[in-house]
Amino acid sequence: GSSSSGGGGGGGFRSQERTSSSAASSSAFGGGGEKCKKCGRTVYATERVFQLNATWHKTCFKCTTCSKVLPLGNFCDSGGSPYCSACYNKALRPGSLGAPSGVVKAAEVQSSTTSAPNDVGADRFAKLSTADTRVQGGLSNARPAPSAAARPKPVEKTTEPEPEPEPSEDFSHEHFQVLLSQLSSGEPGAKASAAMELQTMALDAGNQRTMAKAGAIIPLVQLLKSSDVITAASAAGALWNLAANEANKTAIANAGALAPLVAMLSCKTREAQLNAAGALQNLCVNPNNKRLVAVAGGIDALMKLLVEQDPQLRGKAAGALQSLAVDEENQVIIIRSGAIPVLIRLLSSRTAEVQSNAAGALHNLAVNDEAAQRAIGSANAIPPLLTMLSSSLPELQSKASAALWALASLPENQDLIAQGGGIPPLVLLLSSTFDEVQAKAAGALRCLAGNAELRGQLQQAGAVPALRSLLASPLPEAQQNA
Repeated sequence: GSSSSGGGGGGGFRSQERTSSSAASSSAFGGGGEKCKKCGRTVYATERVFQLNATWHKTCFKCTTCSKVLPLGNFCDSGGSPYCSACYNKALRPGSLGAPSGVVKAAEVQSSTTSAPNDVGADRFAKLSTADTRVQGGLSNARPAPSAAARPKPVEKTTEPEPEPEPSEDFSHEHFQVLLSQLSSGEPGAKASAAMELQTMALDAGNQRTMAKAGAIIPLVQLLKSSDVITAASAAGALWNLAANEANKTAIANAGALAPLVAMLSCKTREAQLNAAGALQNLCVNPNNKRLVAVAGGIDALMKLLVEQDPQLRGKAAGALQSLAVDEENQVIIIRSGAIPVLIRLLSSRTAEVQSNAAGALHNLAVNDEAAQRAIGSANAIPPLLTMLSSSLPELQSKASAALWALASLPENQDLIAQGGGIPPLVLLLSSTFDEVQAKAAGALRCLAGNAELRGQLQQAGAVPALRSLLASPLPEAQQNA
């Protein structure tokens, strides 16, 4: 499953969780040169959504079959084309482990417009929280380090409580009960088929809580231990989508899902690994689940997936580690496991989800940890992060800016950013049409401005007028950093 807000499952920054999201193209700086995948016309910021690795007008993001405008965070993906759950179920629902891409919150990191909707994986793209306002004393007059106020907080994807949505119009309580009874039948094929259909049902945000309240979670968790790998993988896929709902994250963990999901990461079947990683990516957004997953051996198992050739596996593993890295005890374990050089290599991936989650994980590891900042900077993370600043995706721009902001607390990293030519692109991002990108770029420049030797470069790059314009930003973080 993949989340429409990130599609399928993803990780987050610490806002508690470290992750930030948004996506934009460099042409957006000039007022909108991106083209809609559907109609081919120019897309402006107020009407833009970014889904399925493409830009769309909000009114063009429709079901391929019935042309119904699709709500963000609630659609199915088949071959890069969006479908509503009803059309997908009728014509495209897979009969095998190839689960539909749907609602996974990633690390809940997903990108759409300036901020990410509830998605899977993050559960697809999270926001950085406002900078800490405490002031740190004892700074050197010759070369001041940024005060605590200039440092970013760990980023994690958080979601505002919202009224529970109603089930989809095509949701049948009678059919749902039939599927639940199949989960308890003795025939593995029937169990797997029922779990896959429940996974498709759970693509709809309104169905997720309804299904949980009606008893879907416990039998699905029990099936995670099935000796039939297809049945176990199908159950993990259903839990992946159910875990897009905040309340379900707790209920799934309480039902005992975390340990068997961690164990499934070591399975030799790719679909089982992917579904388990996606489910854990969503579940780890919950603060209480972070330590439980680590205790169950989740960090080591996820680290092994980071070196897999499959970009989807790497993306989900990096998303889960991004969320896990919000917890300070987990940060120590992740760093000791050798994650830093692996995550830095993933910054150069050709897959945006992998790059985004790797940058988010590095950001979370670096926040308020000088030793980690030094280790990440000395391991050559800054050059690929600077390259990401010029990405056409605002989500990558935002994540890279956030990571650079965290690293720029150290004077030696400030020099590396300046020597690598990072000041002009950061200044350019202050004119982005995405508030989140502006805020993170301003945060990085805020740290750089604490270095007297770099202020002339900031002025020459045009930072002063761009920062002055941000004082009127609707985003408090952007105002504060400016």
